[in-house]
Amino acid sequence: MEHIQSIEEHIAAEMGGKIERKRNSILVPLLVLIIGIGLLVLLTQSHLSDALSSTCLTVGLISTAFGLILTAMNLSGALCHYRYVSTGSRMKDHKVYLNADDYRKAMDALSDGNTTTLSDLHPVTSSNNILRILVCKDHSIALLQPLRDENGHFAPDAPVKCLVGTEVAHIKSLCK
Repeated sequence: MEHIQSIEEHIAAEMGGKIERKRNSILVPLLVLIIGIGLLVLLTQSHLSDALSSTCLTVGLISTAFGLILTAMNLSGALCHYRYVSTGSRMKDHKVYLNADDYRKAMDALSDGNTTTLSDLHPVTSSNNILRILVCKDHSIALLQPLRDENGHFAPDAPVKCLVGTEVAHIKSLCK
């Protein structure tokens, strides 16, 4: 069985200069970390009542731990987003769960290039079939890929399809 590129692999191999991966801002994780440390310092510097002391300790420890984790993830590049270079617009990732019939319709639409039928799809709450959509917030470009559950892991079922311009309007109802 041949390897089918994931959306991330497709972006790295085929979309160089068009879509770029950007790290998220480190300000929020650092702010959470500073608030946590500040609460812990406040606790050691003042004589608070037992209830207030317990609250400060709990919130301070949680904020410090959460801030450390977010900061580490951000610095390692685990927290990132994609940006469409032409418009400077951020891209958002959607996972649309589909029943078997709609999944077949989506597969046919993507292979035939008839993207108008994508607007007729009806998402379900949960399924073994996903249509993954990475769409630009200004709806100028979208990358679509059907994924199927294989042993508890969703794997690409077909190559990535790139929609541009008016084609993106056909999937707008799926990206809520």
